[in-house]
Amino acid sequence: MEVVFLGADTPLTKLYRKTDSGFDAESYPHIRNVTSFHEQVESLEEFHHQIMEHGRQGHALLKGLLDRPLENESRAGHTDRLAETSWICLDLDFESGWPSIEAFVDDLDPAFRDVSFIFQHSASAGVKYTPGLRGHVFILLEEPVRADVLKTRLRAWNITHPKLSAQLDLTKNGVTLKFPLDISTCQNDKLIYIAPPQCAGFDDPIGDRRYQLYQRGRDRARPFDDALVKDIEIDRLQREKVKELRKARGLRPRTERYSIYRKMEILANPDQATVTGFKVERGFVYLNLNGGDSWGYYFPEDDPEILYNFKGEPLVRLKDIAPEVYSEYRQHLKERLEAEEAERQRKEREAN
Repeated sequence: MEVVFLGADTPLTKLYRKTDSGFDAESYPHIRNVTSFHEQVESLEEFHHQIMEHGRQGHALLKGLLDRPLENESRAGHTDRLAETSWICLDLDFESGWPSIEAFVDDLDPAFRDVSFIFQHSASAGVKYTPGLRGHVFILLEEPVRADVLKTRLRAWNITHPKLSAQLDLTKNGVTLKFPLDISTCQNDKLIYIAPPQCAGFDDPIGDRRYQLYQRGRDRARPFDDALVKDIEIDRLQREKVKELRKARGLRPRTERYSIYRKMEILANPDQATVTGFKVERGFVYLNLNGGDSWGYYFPEDDPEILYNFKGEPLVRLKDIAPEVYSEYRQHLKERLEAEEAERQRKEREAN
């Protein structure tokens, strides 16, 4: 089985700085060019070894394969988003509900019971959160599965499993669900961050325990029971959950609408959000919305039109979700460009 790792000129992880009040965090770096590292693994033990080795080098794991090796270049357009995969990544964005990671894996689906797996603590574990459930679980599959089929199954687990369903919440856009079990980790263009955090002023609290191999009865998960996955039923349950959560927050009923903008699918009717954090790093503007603290929303410093995110949420236009911030930033960008042009003309006049 081939697995692909990606590296860049900076470690692909978060940077934490120790302060008097706790820790300050820098978001994951945005990189345009990457170099790919292609590894052949024949067992879960080899997969575990490669994850550790590349993680320690600051690389990320690509969920999917490339059509060719990359050497300091963009990866855009080089993955088959619907290709089959022989492994699954479960990204746990929660800390409670199960006494251990083994208990979670066994409880999630009958196909995973007594199956060996890799667990990688998230970069924030041991720093922002107590080490526990938050992190990535990697499991090999007996039979390959298409990425879109896995995504439907991830949605089904979130919505139908009582302990996961109880942790469902609305995303910051107010019309879609925030899944405790990330549904985007099956996408064949998804970057999975496996590197330990960079720690400034302190040592990594977890160290080598960040990568753990759980060897159990079986090496690969059996095929899933298809009875769980029915697209129309899952869509209906998802819409009902959104309505339930909106009602609990005192929000009026709303159905999401999508449109195409710059050849990308955009959520066209998000609820407006309050920007509670704003910073510029490495050519991008990062935002916190509605009191969040993950710096999980961002846009390029010179292009504030689309608000991207690390959370697997739909893309939105910045002017739809935060119109005042959009207007202010467009004015700031206009003034900056005018100042740069004035400086260019001044230097041109001096040279003549």
